[in-house]
This record gives sequence, C-alpha cells and structure tokens, in this order.
Amino acid sequence: MDDKEYGRYGPVYLLRPHEPRSRVDHDDQRFLLVAQDGIFVIEKNPLLTYARPVVLDDLLAICAQHGKAQIGKGRIALNTRVPFSLLVQVVAFFRHIWVTFHREDILLLYYNYEKGMYTLVHPPLLSADESHVDYEIPETPEDAIRFGSFHAHGHEPAYHSPTDRRDDLSSPGVHCVFGHLDRPFTALACYWVADRCVTPVQPWDVFEELQPSPFPEEWIARVPVPKGRHGRSIQQSQTKGYQ
Repeated sequence: MDDKEYGRYGPVYLLRPHEPRSRVDHDDQRFLLVAQDGIFVIEKNPLLTYARPVVLDDLLAICAQHGKAQIGKGRIALNTRVPFSLLVQVVAFFRHIWVTFHREDILLLYYNYEKGMYTLVHPPLLSADESHVDYEIPETPEDAIRFGSFHAHGHEPAYHSPTDRRDDLSSPGVHCVFGHLDRPFTALACYWVADRCVTPVQPWDVFEELQPSPFPEEWIARVPVPKGRHGRSIQQSQTKGYQ
C-alpha cells in the first residue's frame, strides 16, 4: 500500500498477528490500520477516536462518492462527552420553542480546545415551521471547532430525515435529533459523521451520565439487612447507597 495512493487516509500501519487494535498508538490524526481481522480507517482528535472497518478494494470508491450517506459499522469513542447539563438545556429550549411557536429549531455544538469545554450556539434562522428549519452557519471562533448539531423534530419521533443526512454529511461530528417534545419523556436519536459516513451511536455514548443525588440515610436504615450464604447479616456499610 502506498501513502500517496490513499493520501486522504494518511499513512498505513501494519498490526502484528494477534496484537489488539487498542495497542495502536500513533500521533497521526488519520491513518489506515492493516490488522489480522481486516483493514480499518482510524481517525483521532482530542475529542474522540473513530475506527471503521473497510475493504481495500472499496477505498477508492469511498473517496469518489459525493453526497452519498454510507451507514458505517465503526466504533466511536468520545474522549470528552457532552455534559448532561447541556442536554437538559437543549431539551428545555426545544420544548419551549415547540409549545410556544409550534416549530422546529436547531442548536450547533462547538468545542473549545483552550478551555476544554462544549458550548451551544443558536444560529440565525432563515425560516422554520413544524416540519423544517433553515439556518445560517455562523463563523467558527478561532479557538473552537464546530462539532455537530442538535435538531428538534417537535411532536414527531426522533429520526434523521433524508434532508438531515444530506446536510450533515458535510459537517463531521455528532448529530442528534430530539423528538416527542410534547411528551414527558423526550425521544433522542444520534449518529456520528466522519469521512462522509454515518454511524449510529447511542445517546449514552455522546452525553455524560446523570450523576446520582444523595438520599436520606433513614431510607437505608429501613431496608431489611439481607442474610449471607451462612446466615450472617451483611454489614450495613455494604448496603449504603450514594453519599
């Protein structure tokens, strides 16, 4: 394999037989990895590591595709997940917009490398109604990257429409659609776009986990202490919950 022939994918590395792909550690942001179980496109940045299996004969075809969404089967590992507090803000905003104006809306996700934090931006809207939203993409600050979008579908289910996929292909990152905003529990669908390929991901792979809240100790005191295998009581300290 020649680096020039597949320059879009960076250098090529060979993995020793039986050596796991997790052992690979290179400074290159994108490279091809030839392993015993296949060939993989590896893409890395401070936020995530993306691995997508490919077939060598398909590489040039992938490079030649324009605007076609390919459903990938790669693995996404966000090195810095989106704070749960931002998820709460997004849901609150989208619900307010739906109840008040009965229309869709969108928020753009940015990551600041200097501060190591995510921010949300509401872009200038050109038009919006209950079934679409059209907007301008503002200029990205020098110290940040645009890393995806959050899109409201109102009372509809959470899914990415063909228009969403077409628009998202030119915007690498995480794209999430929020649906059922008229219900107590909001629906959420996410995918990752890299190399003009779409890979579905689970919301918990995108957002931080909800941190447990403290609860009164008397709740635990009222819980019967279970017996061990030999009839002994399990220590109370082992049954305590989050502090």
